Amino acid sequence: MRLAHVRCGTDLFPNLEASGLAGARLSWPDPLCQGPLRRGPRSQWRHLRADFLALSLGEDLARMEALLDAEDAALDALEADEICLWFEHDLYDQIILAHLVPRLADRARLSLVCLGAWPGVEPFVGLVQIPLSGLHQAFDARQRLGPEDVAAARLAWDALTSPDPAAVERVRHDPTLARFAFLPDALQRWLEEFPAIGDGLGRTERQVLQVLVDGPRSFTSLFADVRACETRPWLADTMLHGLLWRLALETMPLISIEDDDWLLTPVGREVLRGDADRVFLNGCDADHGGARLTGRNPGWRWNRERQRLDALP
Repeated sequence: MRLAHVRCGTDLFPNLEASGLAGARLSWPDPLCQGPLRRGPRSQWRHLRADFLALSLGEDLARMEALLDAEDAALDALEADEICLWFEHDLYDQIILAHLVPRLADRARLSLVCLGAWPGVEPFVGLVQIPLSGLHQAFDARQRLGPEDVAAARLAWDALTSPDPAAVERVRHDPTLARFAFLPDALQRWLEEFPAIGDGLGRTERQVLQVLVDGPRSFTSLFADVRACETRPWLADTMLHGLLWRLALETMPLISIEDDDWLLTPVGREVLRGDADRVFLNGCDADHGGARLTGRNPGWRWNRERQRLDALP
């Protein structure tokens, strides 16, 4: 039997090889939990991903386009009788999972190793912490994905790529999504990145300002403390770096950088106190999934009190 292992990065591959688990290995790391998503073949909207990632990461656009082209080509060329997906419980992995399961469903039998804990490992951050002997145990206990699982993943992906983000608000309560233990919570975490009522901040943006309220921080220190705010760590350093620069380059910046340290601006302090609203001050010009947020009234706000997405006039 031809076996292939698919992972959101390459960190686990040396352990899989050392453990003796045979099979091709493929990394598909595009952080779909941030930036634009669209329905239809990825080839039709891959340029949107390249634009977003090049700007966020400070990369050359042509190089980013080539990287994404290669990523998709490798996935499309994958030949196997069974494809095992190795994913964690966090937002980063779960959104990629929602994309890949429907995309690969007609290619091979699908199976899934998706864990949020391992005996004796505390805190559990990722599958790379599983001892080599445990990888066989995890693989043997893998979840076989059938048509109902594929339908549940497709339901989530269709909602994420909808121009109406209320679709995600609706499906996160759908009982069929429980076939993926961590996907409903990941969808709520994704919704929390919408500008909130009162301050106009997404959750990660608010966490950045809260960490900086006590004074300037190096990127390393800031990254560590922002990640510590998460129940399930998901934010890669490159992802946070792009977010910081977006906050720093706005018309009325909430943060700034000085001598390699990040610090809160007076405007940032006002917004954090709830005395000003980031969206009213700077407007929006961004994609979050299939939703396009523009202007000073993008129409959608996260209601922190009620823990739901609200449509505002």
